[in-house]
Amino acid sequence: MSWAAEMRQLPRMLRFTAADIIDFTRWYLGRLTDIPTRTMPGHGNLEGMPPTRIVLSEYDDLRGSGELFEQQLREVGVAVESTVAEGMLHGHLNLMPTAQMPEIERSLDFLAAGLGLHQAR
Repeated sequence: MSWAAEMRQLPRMLRFTAADIIDFTRWYLGRLTDIPTRTMPGHGNLEGMPPTRIVLSEYDDLRGSGELFEQQLREVGVAVESTVAEGMLHGHLNLMPTAQMPEIERSLDFLAAGLGLHQAR
């Protein structure tokens, strides 16, 4: 089954629609036009950005924007690494790691390693 087909099976309350994104942008920025680049880096010049790590949730309507951001960084020569948190929804890093959801800890370890904070267990 394709990713899009799997996403369609998720309940509406776990999904973002285009209208949701428009609303989020208006709430966060107060507008939809003349967006300051410091609030949405992908809209500005990314040259000179530091090495970047991106965690993408497997089941997330916003995953495509993270993938686009990764591509934008690569195109201007920024070192970037990404990982997909298997089986996770948007916002999984807001949850405590558990034995039942090891992807949360794996995501945190991936980010920590990029900061030089990862410790072998």
